[in-house]
Parts: sequence; C-alpha cells; structure tokens
Amino acid sequence: PAGSSAGRALLRLSPHGWPAGAILWKNLVAATRTRRVRQIMLLLVVAGATVGVLSFDPEGTLAEIAGWLAVIWAGMLVVIGPQYVRNDLRGDLLKVDLLRSYPVRGWSVVLAEAGASTLLLTAIQLSLLSIGYLAFLGNSSMTPDLQERTFLLFACMAFLPPVNLLGMLIQNGAALLYPAWVHLGSGRAAGVEVLGQNLLMMVAFMAMLALVLVLPATIGGGAFLLLHPTLGSWALVPASGLTLAVIGFEAALIIEWLGRLFEQTDPASAGIAV
Repeated sequence: PAGSSAGRALLRLSPHGWPAGAILWKNLVAATRTRRVRQIMLLLVVAGATVGVLSFDPEGTLAEIAGWLAVIWAGMLVVIGPQYVRNDLRGDLLKVDLLRSYPVRGWSVVLAEAGASTLLLTAIQLSLLSIGYLAFLGNSSMTPDLQERTFLLFACMAFLPPVNLLGMLIQNGAALLYPAWVHLGSGRAAGVEVLGQNLLMMVAFMAMLALVLVLPATIGGGAFLLLHPTLGSWALVPASGLTLAVIGFEAALIIEWLGRLFEQTDPASAGIAV
C-alpha cells in the first residue's frame, strides 16, 4: 500500500547498527501505516499553518483559543498519552516467545519497544506545542513574551522525551508484571468494566510517575536554589542538566530491571495467551 511505502521510505532501516533498532523501526513503521496517525499528523500541520496566519489578526481570538487548547492537550498527554500510545510491548507481548528467540539482550528489547512509543508520543506533543507557539506568534503584548515562550518550547523539547520514556517504561513494566490487568495486542477492549480498569490503571500510573519524578525534581530544584544567587537565571542550565541526568539514571535502572524481567518471563506462568 502507498501508506506502507511512505512509512518505509521515511524510516529506512540500515543493514548495520544496533540490533534492537530493527524492533524500534518495526514499531515506528507500524504506527505510520495506520490511517489515523497519518490523518492526525496532517491535521496538526494544517492547524499550525492556519493559526500562525491567524495570530497576526488584530483580534486574534480564534488563534488564541486554538493555541490554549493545543497547549492544554499537550500537557494532558503527559498523563494520558502513555496509556493510549501502545506501539510497544503491550502490542508485542503476545509474541513474547518470538521476541525472546532473537539474539538481543532483554534491556535492548525493552528500550526499543518503549522508545518507539516515546518517539511517537513526543512527536504529537511537540506538534501541539508548536501549534500553541504559532498561535501566539503575532501577540506582542502577551506574557510571557516571545523570547520566553521560545525558551519554554526548547525546554519542552529537552524534558518531554525523558519524561515520556519514564511513562512508557511504567506502562510496559505493568504489562510485564501484571499482564492480566493490561490489554495486550492491537485491538481495544470495550465495556464498563474495561473503563473502570483503565481508570484505576491511570490513577496508579499517575502516582508512579509522580513518585519517580520526585527525586530528579528535588535534586534539580535544590541545585537551582543553590546556584541562583551566583548565576541568576542561568542557574536553570546546570539545574536542568542535573535533572535530566537523574531522570536518565532512573530510566537506565528501570530498563535494566525490566530487561531481566523480560528474559525471565514465561508466557504460560505469566498468564499471557500466545
């Protein structure tokens, strides 16, 4: 199909490199094949161009409404996105025997699987934030001003990928630990009981994500308070770097642990119907 060819052309797989990269490539191409994803991305591009033009309208009401909606949705996706972007182990765990037959370490499989969902979710979020940025581009009286909004956009580009990765690792870890509680496969279950289960999973996910972010936020915030008297606003730079380093350390520990868990997973004893 034309969509599949376009996805493969956009995401070419090199014959050399990281072995688990083939799993990452497979999941990304699978996402680009779906008509829904292509339609969403096309809609985001058209919306960005439209609000960018409307932002210079003296009234600017429509652009501002669209901009705030885009920013709010981008923020909400930090919480709800990892539950609904599922091109990872939640889609592939039914083929766990095949995955384990590959000559690839468990941590590599986990990283590749979670990384695919992370990239897709981050792309959607940054697209929404870009729409919000363009929607206020012509507003010279807005606070924060254009320079500060540009800084915030770049800060989101730096922080969203690692935070999303932590979220995806939590979701994939839940699929490995409690497969009976997580819907596996590409289809979506329906029903009142599924709605209640998803709500419980979302509450648990929010608690876990907040818990793993406490340490990097505390260390980064402490570094900023210590350095601010000397560096002023520039203290944000080392504080942000330290925060990202702690998040990366946490993600590495979780990936290593989930990798060992994946290597020890037995479909029959775990309740995974393959």
